[in-house]
Amino acid sequence: MKNTKGFIIIGLSIIIGSLIISLTIFNKNYSAKEHCYKRNYNSILNAYKKDNSYLESTVKYTIKQMEAKSARKALIMCRIK
Repeated sequence: MKNTKGFIIIGLSIIIGSLIISLTIFNKNYSAKEHCYKRNYNSILNAYKKDNSYLESTVKYTIKQMEAKSARKALIMCRIK
């Protein structure tokens, strides 16, 4: 039989290396999307609050409605599924 111990070690090291690289890329991409979401959510929510102050009292949005609309728009802008 041939000595396959070296091939097994090389194969496992390739697999472990690729896992480390893919997890690093995934975490970096996720943090960028999270930052994008938070930034857009806050700016959209502040815009809704500003616009809401100009509306009549019968037409005003509640805080929950403004938060929900801001969250939806931020998800779409950052392309988060």
